[in-house]
Amino acid sequence: LTVTFQPAATGAAITALLAEKGLVIVDGPSAIGLYRIGLPYDMTAADAASYLAAATEVIATVEKAE
Repeated sequence: LTVTFQPAATGAAITALLAEKGLVIVDGPSAIGLYRIGLPYDMTAADAASYLAAATEVIATVEKAE
């Protein structure tokens, strides 16, 4: 997945959100602020995208990576 974080999101909030489901930042930020998120083996991209999209105070955008 590729995400952008809300400008006001703290590092602690980002870490807590990702750790809750075993997600990790594998790349980023890019020049335009994109981060690639790695998933645990037991989670689908669709499930992870739904989880992250619901966290609107931390996540600004979430897209499935090509």
